[in-house]
Amino acid sequence: MKNKIFILWSLTLLCLSFSSGIYAQKTLISGKVFSGNDKETLIGATIVEQDKDNRIINATITNINGEFTLNISKPKTVLTVSYIGFKTIELSIDAGLKQKYEFLLEENSLEIEGVNVVAESRVSNTNPLLPVDIRDMAVSVGTLASKEVSELPVVSVGEMLQGRISGVDVTSVSGNPGSGMSIRIRGTSSLNGSSEPLIVVDGVPYETKVDASINFATATQEEFGAMLDISPSDIQTIEVLKDAAASAVWGSRGANGVLLITTKRGAKGRTAFEYDLKLTSNWESESIPMLNGDQYAMLQLEGIFNGYGMVSVPQELSYNKSWINYHNYAQNTDWISTITKNALAHEHNFSLIGGGEKARFRIAMGYLDQDGTTIGTYFKRLTTRMNVDYDLSSKLRLSTDISYTNSDNGRNNGDVRGIAYKKSPNMSIYEFDALGTSTGKYFSPENSYQGTGDVYYNPLAMAVEGLNNLKSDRILSKFSLRYFLLPEVLMYQGDIAFDFLNNETRSFIPQSATGAAWTSDKMNRALKKEEEATTTQTFNKLVFTPKLGENHRLVLLGMASTYEKSNSYMTSQSSNTAAPSITEPGSDSRKLSLSSGKNSIRNVSFLLNSNYVALDRYILGLSIRADGDSRF
Repeated sequence: MKNKIFILWSLTLLCLSFSSGIYAQKTLISGKVFSGNDKETLIGATIVEQDKDNRIINATITNINGEFTLNISKPKTVLTVSYIGFKTIELSIDAGLKQKYEFLLEENSLEIEGVNVVAESRVSNTNPLLPVDIRDMAVSVGTLASKEVSELPVVSVGEMLQGRISGVDVTSVSGNPGSGMSIRIRGTSSLNGSSEPLIVVDGVPYETKVDASINFATATQEEFGAMLDISPSDIQTIEVLKDAAASAVWGSRGANGVLLITTKRGAKGRTAFEYDLKLTSNWESESIPMLNGDQYAMLQLEGIFNGYGMVSVPQELSYNKSWINYHNYAQNTDWISTITKNALAHEHNFSLIGGGEKARFRIAMGYLDQDGTTIGTYFKRLTTRMNVDYDLSSKLRLSTDISYTNSDNGRNNGDVRGIAYKKSPNMSIYEFDALGTSTGKYFSPENSYQGTGDVYYNPLAMAVEGLNNLKSDRILSKFSLRYFLLPEVLMYQGDIAFDFLNNETRSFIPQSATGAAWTSDKMNRALKKEEEATTTQTFNKLVFTPKLGENHRLVLLGMASTYEKSNSYMTSQSSNTAAPSITEPGSDSRKLSLSSGKNSIRNVSFLLNSNYVALDRYILGLSIRADGDSRF
C-alpha cells in the first residue's frame, strides 16, 4: 500500500509540474513571410519557436495572405522560418521591442544533371545484442509490429501473437481473464519440463515464474500467463527467434525459442499527449446441447437396466414423491447458463512523448478492467512505464527504463465450467424442503448418485462464494550506459537490471458448495500463499563493426553477464473456519499445513558471437557460449 501511495503522489507532482508549464505567460507576435526574389507572400510557410536544445515549443503557418500570428513562450527567443524550395533562416527576436515582423526567404535551387535512385529492402533489427539488419541475420526471425494489432482488443502479449507469425502456436489456457496463453515455438519440446519460450524485454530476460516448482507439463500455465503482464500499448515490436541458434546466443533458457520484445521510446519533437480507450463486450456462443433433468434420469436408468438388469433404483433417479429430497432431484437445471453471463471490458492508455537533441522520454500509464463470462472471474491491471534516453555527448548515452505493474486476477476455484457440464441436471440449484418450499440455501449434498460433494460440487455456489485470487506487484528497472570508443566501429554497453516481484494467492472452498460435514477437514478450506522474488542481472558488451567495404559486413560481439535470483514463500492452509465470511487461515480454524522456503540462484555467462555477410548473399553466423550455474 505504501508503494501505491508513493507512486500516486509522484504522478500527482508530475501532473502539477506540467500544468505549471502549461499556464506560463506567453507573448503574441505577428507578421508576414515574403519571397526574396519577387516579394510575393508565401502561403503555408512554417514559423517555429525552439529552445536551447532545439526542441519545438510553439509553431504556426502563414495563411492565404502570407500572414501569421504566434504565441511565444518569452519575449527573447529564437525563431526558425522555413518553406519548401527556400532556404531556412534562424534568427533571434525581442518581442519586448517589436511585435510585428517581415521575413524574406531566398530560393534554394540546385542544378543537377541527373538523379540515380537506389532502393534497398532492409528492415531494421531491434535485437539488443547485435546491431544487424534482419535480412543479414543467420537465424529465422518473425516480426510483429504493434501497429498491426493496434485496433484489436488484445490485452496480452499472447493475444498479440495469436495467428500472426508462422511457426508460433498460441492457445488460451482457460479463456478466463488473466489466465494467460500457452506459447509454443516449433511445437512442444519437453514432456516434463517447460516448453515456454524465453521472453526478453529491451535486452533483459524477463522472469515468467517465481520458482522452479511450477509444473508446466500439467497444462495449467496460469503462472506463466500471470507473470507476462506487459501492456500491449507499451510494445513497439516483437521478434521471434525460431531456430536452435537462439540457444547459442541466449543459452539453455532459449532452447524453446526466444521472444524479443522492444518497448516504445521517446522521440525528438514537440511533447505529444496520447490517449486511447477500448471498450469490449464479450458473450458466449450457444453451448453444446445438453440433456435436461428428465432425459438425464431416463438415460441413467436405461444404462443401469442394460448393464445390471433389475436392480434397486437410486433414490436420486426414482422420482419418488414421498422421498424427503424429491424436489431437490426433480428439476431441469441448465448448469452452464447459471454460471454464464455477458461481460464488459474497458482499457485506458495514456502516454506522454517528447524530447530534443539530447534527451528523449516516454511516460505511459494504462488501466485494464476485464470481466469474465464465467461468474467470479475478472482481471484488473494498472501499468506505468517511463523510458528516458539522454545523450551526454555524441559518444556517450545514458538510458533508464522503469515500470510498475499491479494486477488483481479473480479466478474460479477448480474447474467450475467443467463440473457444470458434468453435474446432474435433475439436481436443484437451491435446496427445497419436503413440501417443495425453497430454503434459499444452495443444494450441495455431501454424497449423491454422482459422487462426493467435494468432486461434484455446486458450480454456482463455488463461483459465487468460492475464492481464488492472485494479486501481484512488480517493479522492473534497467539502467544502461552506451559509449562509442571508436565512432561507428567499437562500442561498449553496460546494463544493470532489477526485478522485484510480490505475489499473494488466496483460496477458499466454501461448505455451501461441497456440502462437507462440519467435522470434515474439507469444510470451509482456506489457503494463503505469499511469494517474493528479487532478480539482479548485469550485462557488459563490446560490439565491433569494422569497415570492410561495400561487399562485406562484419559484426563481432563479446559479452559477460551475471544473473542472481532469490525467492521466498510461505503457505498456510486450514479448514473448519468459524464462518463462510472468514476466508483466510486463522487461529480459530483447523491447521492443515504450514510451510515456507527460500532459495537463490547464481549464474555467470560469457558469449562470443559473430555475423558475417559477403556480397549481400552469403551469411555466416558463429557463436560460442559458456555458462556457470550454482545449480550444477
